[in-house]
Amino acid sequence: MPKLTLDSAAEHFVQSTVLRQNDAEWRLHRRFVHIVLSQAAVKQYHPVQEDLARRLCFSLLTHPENFNADLRLFSGRVVIAVTYGLSVDTADSKYIKHADATMDLKEVVVGKQMIEDLITAPFEHVERDMRDGSAVPSLTQELLSMEKDDISDFEQSVKWATGSMYGAGAESARLFDLSVGRTYATLLVFVLAMALHPKVQLQAQKEIDEVIGSQRLPGIADKAQLPFVNAVIKETIRWRPIVPLTLGRRTSQDDIYRGLFIPKGAMVVPNVWAVAFAANERYDPQQFLPERFLDPTEDVVDPSSWAFGFGKRMCPGKALGENSVFIAITSILWAFTISPPKHGSLNPKFTHKLIRCVP
Repeated sequence: MPKLTLDSAAEHFVQSTVLRQNDAEWRLHRRFVHIVLSQAAVKQYHPVQEDLARRLCFSLLTHPENFNADLRLFSGRVVIAVTYGLSVDTADSKYIKHADATMDLKEVVVGKQMIEDLITAPFEHVERDMRDGSAVPSLTQELLSMEKDDISDFEQSVKWATGSMYGAGAESARLFDLSVGRTYATLLVFVLAMALHPKVQLQAQKEIDEVIGSQRLPGIADKAQLPFVNAVIKETIRWRPIVPLTLGRRTSQDDIYRGLFIPKGAMVVPNVWAVAFAANERYDPQQFLPERFLDPTEDVVDPSSWAFGFGKRMCPGKALGENSVFIAITSILWAFTISPPKHGSLNPKFTHKLIRCVP
């Protein structure tokens, strides 16, 4: 990770996993999150994600005009529930709404109180629940239950490692964006894509009807039996990359790429947009075509190889994030048909921030 010049707001969050240099504390954070966020470990959170997806569908059924807020709320609830094991009511009232209020500010002075509200308070909530025996399974609860091995400042390390999941590593005044924003923005792009491409939506719904039927709700375990739905998700991510340019990385050694010498210590900024829109003779990269990922004759780069970062800095929550997107999208397709407004037309525009959203 190259040394970054941070504004006064972001400097308060240099302890977070995202902004730390590659030091011993960063390696400890990564070890923590890899323990609790491996492909096998996140299976314990499937019921939580499935329950929140059902709550999302109920909200969409009740107030479809609020879909934007509901998608954001789902994304935030998943992170809070998995990271801290907090109930929906507690998460909504104490943490998600506060974080969203922060997101809406044009400028914000980030200091001790914000760290207290967004990082320390939910962590201490878990500690209290553990002391009185009421804590439910969560990343924080699992890490605090580990043997300490005489690690100095163990609880502080756990607090910042889990706090980075919740949002400590985001852009100065956008604390919630990095952990929640990827899922939220992906779901918004999905809604837009389905409204613009009804034939794709119908094909995905037919697959869901054949595999799942109408007598039960979708589950994360259905993923392997829904190849076209998975292709729709991959195309959603590829069609409008959430982070077109990722944070810079620093080369660990001299390298030569296509005849160009890249010295050790140079900053390299991965151009995700260029990867997503690589020229293809059969499948126009500008078009929304999920079938590109089902064609065995085409060498198409799977978005999962770049959507969550690269190398040692790849997001450790990849498996968890993919499950959240899958269960939300599959549940929406199972329950609803997304259509453009009855009167008027869709002319989507995108704003540009650290995270690319919102359509």
